[in-house]
Amino acid sequence: MMMRRGMIALALSPLLSLGAGCSGQRAVHMVEASGDRAMVHGDPVLAASEYREVVERAPARIDARIKYAGALLKAGDHRLAREEFEKCYTLRPNDEGVIQGLADSMVASGDSESAVQTLRTIAEEKGKPADWMRLGRLFERVNDADAAEKSYLTAARGDLGVSMEPQRALADLYRKVGKDSAALERYRMCYYLDPTSREIHSLIREFGEVPGPSIALRPTEQYAAPSP
Repeated sequence: MMMRRGMIALALSPLLSLGAGCSGQRAVHMVEASGDRAMVHGDPVLAASEYREVVERAPARIDARIKYAGALLKAGDHRLAREEFEKCYTLRPNDEGVIQGLADSMVASGDSESAVQTLRTIAEEKGKPADWMRLGRLFERVNDADAAEKSYLTAARGDLGVSMEPQRALADLYRKVGKDSAALERYRMCYYLDPTSREIHSLIREFGEVPGPSIALRPTEQYAAPSP
């Protein structure tokens, strides 16, 4: 009988060990996956809690820290979100998502001035049209139409008038502030760049004009482009 009990105990020991393992700490990838699911289902508070555990257990995981900062921002913890995005920016200063997240967290925490200063510095140092566009959108967000216009114009000059985004941003801005003539002019430039856009057709019609070859207007910035 004693021998039989011993054999049963030996047979059960692997199962007992497995059960003990299952009741222990979750693997990091499982915690992160739980955070991802929480974000998908609109629960940034739970997601932030899960991502925080990932960051604490794997501090070198900058991608997890970025997720943590984003979840904090969505959860409304703007101060802590800014702190985390600042850490992320130190490690990944060229990451577009990190730059935008840092600016968003600054604005959300009531420090629009720092957001403007940060994005302006990036735009002036890098000089890329995308950086000036991001700065322009921030100026619109804080209701500085004049500064937004200057940023969008700088972006348009930077890409020599070949892309739609700066032209459309200028047109929409002019329309918003009541500068209809300037707005129509930029919408015509949008038509020049993409004559098949139904949205641009509709916007031009709102000004009483008919889309067609004669309405196309070459972007001003293209005339400043160097000759090949």
